[in-house]
Amino acid sequence: MGASEIYIDGTIEGDLIAAGGYIEINGVVTGDAIVAGGGISLNGEVEDDVRAAGGGVDISGTIGDDFVAAAGGGSGFMMPVQSDTQTVEPGIHLADNAQVGGDALLAGGVGDLAGTINGELRAGMGQVSLAGQVGEDAHLSAGTVTVAETAQVGQTLFYNSEEQTTIPSGVAAKVEYSPPPQGTPADPASVLLGWLFRTLLILAGFALLGWLLFCSCLEPWF
Repeated sequence: MGASEIYIDGTIEGDLIAAGGYIEINGVVTGDAIVAGGGISLNGEVEDDVRAAGGGVDISGTIGDDFVAAAGGGSGFMMPVQSDTQTVEPGIHLADNAQVGGDALLAGGVGDLAGTINGELRAGMGQVSLAGQVGEDAHLSAGTVTVAETAQVGQTLFYNSEEQTTIPSGVAAKVEYSPPPQGTPADPASVLLGWLFRTLLILAGFALLGWLLFCSCLEPWF
């Protein structure tokens, strides 16, 4: 589906594929959610995977399995994302009540991660703040990494940043720091645009398939 603003307040049996200026999921999606838009807000539940690409991605609900997302923020992407009636701050934001049942793979300018990720976390961003829980390893690669005292990593915390940061005691059983690789670091904006491009291609493919199936249903039976 596609529209300037999309609101899911009920239950969708199966997968949700949507593109719009603003997408808000307050209900339940029993399959995957593949969404691309200026602003994306998940307050309800997606029982399987979520793949999201947008200027701002806010998660305060539940994701049953893996979470793959790209969003803005950082240099050149700090302006709030506005639709007809909604405003979303740029970046990826996991509220403290957000739940991710599997792994999280995140890219973009800004990451504010205060929720729970039961699997592994991999984040490549301009700046990332970890204040939530990660069940397995956490891999943070950013220009600036901040780890709060409330953060908990079940296994090893790996981080790569321009400068070493203070990691509070007890956050992880083991902490490993590595400096940025030699050469020009990856531009978060380029990572973001790559994710957006690939996701929009997926959405366009599904839209084309749906159109072809619809047209075939209109053909007369012989």
